[in-house]
Amino acid sequence: PLELARVLAAADVVVTGDSGPMHLAAGLGVPVVALFSTADPAIYTPLGRVLVLGHGGPIDGGGQTVEAVCAGVAQVAAPAV
Repeated sequence: PLELARVLAAADVVVTGDSGPMHLAAGLGVPVVALFSTADPAIYTPLGRVLVLGHGGPIDGGGQTVEAVCAGVAQVAAPAV
């Protein structure tokens, strides 16, 4: 766990599924692009600079295209105003 925390803390942005590393990265203050499938983001999204993609389920991809993820990374990586 400490090694994962060190890796996440050193990241500029973390792209992850709705999992433990998502919460750890957000808790460390690292911007997150979170890919949700069937879990409800209204319940499970952590606080912080988190952009949620998906929630349409694993079959339709929920808008989780490469383009959407890249745009999300650019959005959360932009300096906060």
